[in-house]
Amino acid sequence: MPLRPGQAWNDLINRVMGCLASSFILGTIALVLLMQHKPDVFTAGAALARLATFPPEAGFFVITGCVFVLCSIPGPWIVAAAFLWLERRKGRDIGELAAEIRAGLGSTRTPTAAMPQPISPTDSTTKP
Repeated sequence: MPLRPGQAWNDLINRVMGCLASSFILGTIALVLLMQHKPDVFTAGAALARLATFPPEAGFFVITGCVFVLCSIPGPWIVAAAFLWLERRKGRDIGELAAEIRAGLGSTRTPTAAMPQPISPTDSTTKP
């Protein structure tokens, strides 16, 4: 998608920041899952580094770099979706936004009057 005319610098900064945030958030999660479920990938990376006459630790950084780059791809779309969502809701207060988010997630708020009240120890309806 091309940068907007007159706001190219802001668009570029937003996209780069989206890539960085997505890379570190999703990339960290992906690396942990990769280490837990496919540890042989890092062994293969170390073997590949040795074949290229690099120290075996370089293989770890190659695998990590690839994961971070792949996880940065959805970043600009996530940032764009967040800005678009906020732009469409301009002029609303935080309570209205929270209610809309709750409705979108399908959760309902229980009114405090409907919540059961605790029984006090001096209640006359209870007998020892």
